[in-house]
Amino acid sequence: MNDLFAGVEIHIDRLEAGMGYQYENKQVNEDIIHYCCHKDDEEGKELGYQLFVKSLDYFSKKLLAEGFVLGYPAVDSKIKIMKASCSMCFYRDYYYISGAHISLKTAMQQADWQICEPLMQVHMTCNKLYFEGNSFFRGVENLCILKDEDDYKLSFKSRLSTIIDILEEMYNHKKDISDFHIELDSYVPVEGVTQLKEKFKVIYNIAK
Repeated sequence: MNDLFAGVEIHIDRLEAGMGYQYENKQVNEDIIHYCCHKDDEEGKELGYQLFVKSLDYFSKKLLAEGFVLGYPAVDSKIKIMKASCSMCFYRDYYYISGAHISLKTAMQQADWQICEPLMQVHMTCNKLYFEGNSFFRGVENLCILKDEDDYKLSFKSRLSTIIDILEEMYNHKKDISDFHIELDSYVPVEGVTQLKEKFKVIYNIAK
């Protein structure tokens, strides 16, 4: 009599860069708690529903903030609970909370994921010799160059996985580089050859 069954349908939307995390519960049918013993009553059903929905809210925000299946955060995302259901025995808080957590975790693990990475907008000024001697710039697309006598003013976009290996060098190389600014432009799907786990810290492993 201690069997627990729960399910949830989740939609995740990618928001514009910088909008942060959003959560929405579109579950409108409050009759989502089903009992398999004779103790059910309207008050218990209502309390069970409220606790289950609050648990979904809590764990959804936790998943957004801390990351998903592969350990990467879901930045600038909106999670929507579309449908939810839970079946259990007895009025124990443990069942409602565990049902919400397990159903969310299972849905995340079974999802067809598309992992994206930041596309960065870079503005910088560097001297001519540094620019001509740095092979990185030869692989940059849409490079905008404003030439002066000795300095070049550069503006370009780059995937974070592409620029991250020389980012610290550029930022701290005061001798040849000045006015270095980098900011998030948007997100793009990662390329198949990108070894993300070698470049970015794994933040959260939902399996644990």
